[in-house]
Amino acid sequence: MLGSYVRITVDPVYDTDAQEQQKDGLRVICGKANENGGRNSAGIRAYIISPTALKGIVKLRVVAVISDNQGKRTGYVAAPDKVRVFEPDIRTLLKPYTDLESCSIVCLYEKSCGAIVFRRHSGNVEFLLIKNKKGGNWGFPKGHVEAGESEHDTAKREVLEETGLKIEPMDGFRELSEYYPHGKIFKQVVFFVAEMPDDGAISLQQSEIDRYIWADYGLAMKTFRFNNDRSVLTKAKNWLKNTK
Repeated sequence: MLGSYVRITVDPVYDTDAQEQQKDGLRVICGKANENGGRNSAGIRAYIISPTALKGIVKLRVVAVISDNQGKRTGYVAAPDKVRVFEPDIRTLLKPYTDLESCSIVCLYEKSCGAIVFRRHSGNVEFLLIKNKKGGNWGFPKGHVEAGESEHDTAKREVLEETGLKIEPMDGFRELSEYYPHGKIFKQVVFFVAEMPDDGAISLQQSEIDRYIWADYGLAMKTFRFNNDRSVLTKAKNWLKNTK
């Protein structure tokens, strides 16, 4: 159902006056979704995230599927086409309406944050690349945003978890990498730049990271599989060159 359109009947109690904005101009509107799109099918709980008040029957895109700890589907999150909402925000917005602590959420839009870590070595700038065990691809340390975290918080936590380095993102650089890794699922990654700490020692997360290398710009460009990584690295290199 993820990415599909469903008919949702808004709960009668959710009239225009009751639909107050909660976060970033968005509000939650509760209703029932007909899974097969028909008017007479059995309904499943639906939560609409919308910038405007809605009522009656609406047809919206499913942006997240909620399942219990047995994997049974328990609800949908739907939104207008132009609304992109990520898992941490979904959990925050839905907290007053349902208990999601033990639930899993599969989202149409995923957000991660990470850092391009560099060091100055023998007069050259080298970048830290890590190889993920699951995909086997080289990239930068990064990971999913968790509820309550800022983008900087996520980048610092993920770099620490994956490499053992305590970094501090530099001011002035924030670059987006956006792509579709699994067909219809949209992925947004926010990258910062951080220098290798003077007392830093790399300790890889054995469960997820296979190995690491320090690579200059030329080697890194040859090592990467995806153009998105090359583009982000090029922008980071040029930014560093112009940063005193």
